[in-house]
Amino acid sequence: MAQLNHKSEEVLLNIFNVGKKRYKVFFHLNIIKWQKLSRHDTFNEKQNNNDSDKSTTVSLCDILNVTVKEATTRNGLYQIHPTLDIGSPSAIASPSTEFKEFTIHYATETRKRDQLKELKYNAISFCSNDFALVRIWFLTLHDSLRALRLNRPKNLLLFINPYSGKRNALMVYEKYAKPLFQIANVNVTCIISQKANQISDIIIEQDLTRYDGLVIVGGDGTFAEAFNGLIRKYLQYDDFELDDESFSQKINIPIGIIGSGSTDCVAYSIYGTSDPTTSVLNIILGSSSGLDLASVRNDQNTLLKMYCSVLSYGYLGDIIRKSENYRKWLGTKRYEFTGFKEFFKNNGYEVEISYLVDDHSIDNREGCRSDCERCSKIKSHTDNNESHHEHGTWKTKTGKFFMISAANIKCACSKSPNGISPSCHFSDGYIDIICVKHTNLLNNLKLLLTLTKKDKDISDLGFVEKIRTRKFQFRAIASNEMNFNSDYINSSSTQTIQSSSNYFDQKNGLSSFNCDGEILLDSYVTVTGHRNILKVFRKTAITPSI
Repeated sequence: MAQLNHKSEEVLLNIFNVGKKRYKVFFHLNIIKWQKLSRHDTFNEKQNNNDSDKSTTVSLCDILNVTVKEATTRNGLYQIHPTLDIGSPSAIASPSTEFKEFTIHYATETRKRDQLKELKYNAISFCSNDFALVRIWFLTLHDSLRALRLNRPKNLLLFINPYSGKRNALMVYEKYAKPLFQIANVNVTCIISQKANQISDIIIEQDLTRYDGLVIVGGDGTFAEAFNGLIRKYLQYDDFELDDESFSQKINIPIGIIGSGSTDCVAYSIYGTSDPTTSVLNIILGSSSGLDLASVRNDQNTLLKMYCSVLSYGYLGDIIRKSENYRKWLGTKRYEFTGFKEFFKNNGYEVEISYLVDDHSIDNREGCRSDCERCSKIKSHTDNNESHHEHGTWKTKTGKFFMISAANIKCACSKSPNGISPSCHFSDGYIDIICVKHTNLLNNLKLLLTLTKKDKDISDLGFVEKIRTRKFQFRAIASNEMNFNSDYINSSSTQTIQSSSNYFDQKNGLSSFNCDGEILLDSYVTVTGHRNILKVFRKTAITPSI
């Protein structure tokens, strides 16, 4: 008989029923393991029996909640008692309460080719006629989870953008997120945005100290709106500058994204999939890690935007701007239609890039992992060097390019599972500039086909070059630059430039920027990587169910 002693070394080992099957269940050192017993197995025989039935092992840190059902005499029905975040209710604390079964709600991962694919929600209920035994197991797991949940979110501020992507964000929340939040006893304050920049404005004005995290249900643009609101909120303090290490420490509220956009590049890159359940489980389990952001400034040193995924000029910039002409009658298909048209146009753009190179600019072709060695080394270097952005050697590259993309993360999605830069890191403070030379349609086709492969890197193509840097300056060169009014093009007013957007590409051979799905039309920008500005909900590893 198991004994309840509330010690970390405690061992529980008993037999329970799951439906009509018998299971041997074991708990020790925050690990729960259960294995099905055959009809004729005794308790001890199964330990040495090489049966085909596999056991399941779940770490306590992967458990969302443990619930219990009370035995009643009325028609044999059970009453469900929530068990977490409410202390010890009298019904649970009372020795006279009889418990029939307890249920473990937990997360498991599905794997494909040894890579994390998705997290799934599972639940299993263990039943016994020994009510005292059920009580011991339930209270032991409940007490063990209590300490663990101190680091998990209890109150979340959640924003839904009903207009993002396929306009199904509200359905995604109701179907995938809300039930799991309820199971985990997470309180959610839900706000549905009605107009552009509303989320950013609310974040700036809202007192965030009441919340343990922010959650975005939307696309990459909605996520960008949220963290740009956070940046502006904390830049209001005169004591903080964006380049200060103390600035990243100021934003200590983690943020998560549940993808419901057109590409869901950010969600896919962070969680390894755009599956909404995976995102929700990452948020509930509460682990977080640092995420770099990159700042974009114009020639007046005015901060235009912070971006998380990619700043792209040329092909992707043309798509994001010209697709707006087809928004009303093509919806999300406008990107594919515009991309098809621009592909055959094969436009090339003259560009000058000046970038900073140092000892950490070398790409070792290894992706970012949990306990990443590269990110740890960069952290040590920057902690000992406050002005690290200005150290190194400046180099300049000039040429004609089909596309130039400055990736802050790998920028993967379901159509490009390996992303633009597979070896880009989450928290090293560096940006990968992908320079695609202007060549011919055949090479452009090779580029697009390579992007669709799970095990290919476009930087292996002969006409593609990757540059890793902390900071770079970008200047678009107009085709008639000798007669070009640079003051007009480099105007700090984005609205002025947007009103004359046709002037850019038709008369002067200029493209535009795609900045996290938003349009930027400045032709001269300075981009700087900022290490660990954000904290994102991201569980880097889950104990596999064996």
